[in-house]
Amino acid sequence: MNTKEFPFYIEKRLDKILNIMLHKLDKRDVWILIDGREGDGKTNLASYLMYWFSCHTKRKFSINNFYYDANSLREFAQTNYNEIINWDEAAIGGLSSQYFERSQLYLIQVGMTCRIRHHIIIMCIPEFQKLKDYFISRANCLIRVYVKNEKYGRYHVYSRKKLKMLYETYKRSRRLRYFKYRSFGGYCPEVFSKLFTEEQIKIYDRRKNEMITNIGKNPRTEMTKEKEEIKKLKYSLSMLKFPINTKQEFADKLGLDQSTIFLWKKFKDKDLKTSSNGGVSPF
Repeated sequence: MNTKEFPFYIEKRLDKILNIMLHKLDKRDVWILIDGREGDGKTNLASYLMYWFSCHTKRKFSINNFYYDANSLREFAQTNYNEIINWDEAAIGGLSSQYFERSQLYLIQVGMTCRIRHHIIIMCIPEFQKLKDYFISRANCLIRVYVKNEKYGRYHVYSRKKLKMLYETYKRSRRLRYFKYRSFGGYCPEVFSKLFTEEQIKIYDRRKNEMITNIGKNPRTEMTKEKEEIKKLKYSLSMLKFPINTKQEFADKLGLDQSTIFLWKKFKDKDLKTSSNGGVSPF
């Protein structure tokens, strides 16, 4: 396979770990966790790693590899093979615990059904311990980003074994001993603005802002409301007395305006299928 040379500096030990993951891709998928405070460089490191894998595998890499909506990520992962995917929870951290819970359930489905699809999935989250045990056990490694002396791009790597030890200690003591269990540290240069144009970065920001705006909307509530309306309609239909000679008479007996029934005619098969799946639009 002809691969493209990775143009950025990379710590030799990180390069070695990534190569080990690379050689496992023909048999399974790869999961990497990135955690750290907001603004410490999680998205930059995710871009750096995704581009490294793209250079070594010739897999596609663009601004469309970033996902904020876990359900859209699930749909994409379950219908494609050999992709590089980033899920950025950092954008929604702390805004909705219900949203986060539901997102994890979607991603568990990805993990349970996509092992043989050979994806590379990188998850960004401010605090890895908030993830369900499933993801921590699946992760090939954890990388924690941090800022030291106002220097951006620092990170510590935790192997699968060290991550397990870090997490078990946390569960016992409720303290995260990051420094004790790190495998090694390194430096990641700023690459996000080099990999993407200003226009692409605007697309990235717009999608993130759209997702944040939608956090306040509770899809579960909307679905419940719609189901109640359908139940009422079914009951009204069951109570109809025939004959019914006109659409106006039909609408009157259902307690609806005729224009409402006219609008129903505009539904298409794909619209009905989308509604039955929860009405979630792709990223």
